[in-house]
Amino acid sequence: MWCIPACSALAMPCVISFTVETDGTLPSGETLKSAIGVVDGASGHAPPQYYMLNCAHPTHIAAVLEQAAASAE
Repeated sequence: MWCIPACSALAMPCVISFTVETDGTLPSGETLKSAIGVVDGASGHAPPQYYMLNCAHPTHIAAVLEQAAASAE
């Protein structure tokens, strides 16, 4: 995650994108929530502007997004 402090030091925006498997987890098996938590923890005072998901059909991430929405309520 070297890009986060590098972008922060240069006052550049940072965007992080994850690839997920058909069950909504990362190829490593890590959950999306956990991966975002790791990045947020490493970013200190300059978190990414936003996160993206790439190479994923909407049905692959629907359950993950529904869980996130439910926990945000």
